[in-house]
Amino acid sequence: MKLKMRMDMRFVLVLSVLALVVLGYLIYSFVLPKPILAVSVNGNTVIFRDDLREADKIPIYPDANSISKFFASSSVTNITFAFKPMQGDNGLDLLEESEIIFKTTLLYSQYGYQPTYKAVPVQDYSQVNSTSQAPTIVFVSPSFANETSVRLVNSTVYISGKSAREFDLATIKFMMTVLGIKL
Repeated sequence: MKLKMRMDMRFVLVLSVLALVVLGYLIYSFVLPKPILAVSVNGNTVIFRDDLREADKIPIYPDANSISKFFASSSVTNITFAFKPMQGDNGLDLLEESEIIFKTTLLYSQYGYQPTYKAVPVQDYSQVNSTSQAPTIVFVSPSFANETSVRLVNSTVYISGKSAREFDLATIKFMMTVLGIKL
C-alpha cells in the first residue's frame, strides 16, 4: 500500500511541475508585452533598433501633430543635420542621421520626390538657420543634452538624449511622428 501511495505523490509532483512550466510559457508568450521593433509603413516593413513602446514615452514639443505636418509638407526641399563635433559622439550623430535619411525616403516617396540632405558641424546651436522649405534637425548628443526630448522650435527640430540609448529613442520617436506610426 505504501509503495502505491509514493508513486501517486511523485506522479502528482511531476504533473504539477509540468503544469507550472506550461503555464509560465503561455503567460510569457501571450500575456507579457514583447518589444515592437518593426511596423508596416505604406506597405514597407520598417525596422527599428529599439522598442517603439519605449520610444513612444519620449516627450515631443509642442506636439506630435505639429512636427508631422511640418515634415509632411511637399515644400520641404532640403533637410540639414546640425551637430556639435565631439569625439565619441560623432559616430552616434552619423548613425541617427543615416536612420532619418533612410526612413524619410519612405515618407517622401509617397509624394514623388526626395529632398536633398546635408550635415553641418556647428560650434553653437544659435548658428542654425532653418526655413519651412529647408528645416534643420539638430542633434543634441549625450555630451551636450540636459533632457531627452524632441522639440520643434520655429523650423528647427532638436533631438536630444541624455544617454546613447535615450538619444536613439528620441530619434525613433521623431521617426514615428514623421511617419505617422501610432501604437
